[in-house]
Amino acid sequence: MSNNIIKKLYLFILLIFSGGGSVYYANKYAYIILFLITCIIALLYKIKLNNSIINALIIWIIFWFMCSLIIRRFIPVQLLFYLNFLLAAYVLYKLYGNDLIKNISQDIVILAAISIIGWLFLLLDATLLASILKPFNFSGGFREEYGIYDYIHIGIYTIHNLTIKTEYAYLPRNAGFCWEPGIFSVFLILALFIRTSLLKKYIGSFGSLILLIALLTTQSTTGYIAFFIYLLYYYSSRFATMKLRFAIPLIIITIIGVYSFFNLEFMKPKIDLYIETGSNFGAYGTTPILAGSRLSGLPLVWQDLKRNPIMGKALSSVGTYSGIGEIYSTHLNSIFTIVSSMGLFGFVVWLLFLVKSTKYYCYMYHCKDVLSFPIIIILTSFGFNIHNQLIIFTIMSIGLFANTPKSVFYLNSNYSIATGDIHN
Repeated sequence: MSNNIIKKLYLFILLIFSGGGSVYYANKYAYIILFLITCIIALLYKIKLNNSIINALIIWIIFWFMCSLIIRRFIPVQLLFYLNFLLAAYVLYKLYGNDLIKNISQDIVILAAISIIGWLFLLLDATLLASILKPFNFSGGFREEYGIYDYIHIGIYTIHNLTIKTEYAYLPRNAGFCWEPGIFSVFLILALFIRTSLLKKYIGSFGSLILLIALLTTQSTTGYIAFFIYLLYYYSSRFATMKLRFAIPLIIITIIGVYSFFNLEFMKPKIDLYIETGSNFGAYGTTPILAGSRLSGLPLVWQDLKRNPIMGKALSSVGTYSGIGEIYSTHLNSIFTIVSSMGLFGFVVWLLFLVKSTKYYCYMYHCKDVLSFPIIIILTSFGFNIHNQLIIFTIMSIGLFANTPKSVFYLNSNYSIATGDIHN
């Protein structure tokens, strides 16, 4: 097997792993196997650790150790989690260099095409498709704790819900290779961003159309909102030099988007869910859980911060809340999860990754719509814990490992944000 095939297979496996479609992807054995594979790849390609990755690993180990002292117990899985993520992201960048982003988008296009074929089969005969895929199912009983037994995952494709009669009553939702359609939409939007903003490919190109069709089939409110705002910003950032053929799509996108958000039956309830107040009691199996929704978890986060501003819950899954006491708590929001579990330390690191990677994309790809990447990351973070998906983590942390000159953002003569080198 050639070295080129090995590195492509490594990236593809990590992408499938990032989809989280099986319980086998999220246990300690999976992290150990991932760590060993990453080390083997690093040795095979003679990848050496530089100061950036060494410093990142040391900081994470120290933080984990301090958290362990605070909560008075050691949880090795937590240590392995981000050790794996940091090492894998670094090795991927060293394997591909500046071509990493392009290769990620190409793999997502392939998986999007597979998902469309699967989705069409669901429309035609869902039972037949399930019978074909069931022998290859290795979801490991994923979602059975919620009473859902028709979930099938085969790595490159997931049947999220076997019946066509979904909660939206019209069409099945396309989960692609992921555990659910919403997180799949995040991968699709990032691939569209890479192709459109970074690689300068026309949004009507074949690969981009595949991604757009797949995005439509997800019926994800988070995905639709994030993509809609990205498109608005993308076209408006070119408004000063925009030709009529660009202005017309911008107007059409705005009208369709605003109408859809407030009138389509499957979107309005989800939008209401975003802005609901209060937190909800639920259960994971037999374990009671206090869950904050996309925005309503802020009071819980605030209580975690008041107890320990620097470390939050110190990586513990248990929090103490007024009128409730100790209970497992969780959030459907990356930013809230990070601040709650890792305090201001985690939030500052998250911002550092976001800023450095944004600078990298602007410098390396001469990206004019500078804010597109942070807009997508921030908006999708309100819908899902995207920082727990390895490839998304890689896309967001690549600036930490790349050799990007010190730069500043400034407004050019066309009133769009650009970058310029700082010469000391």
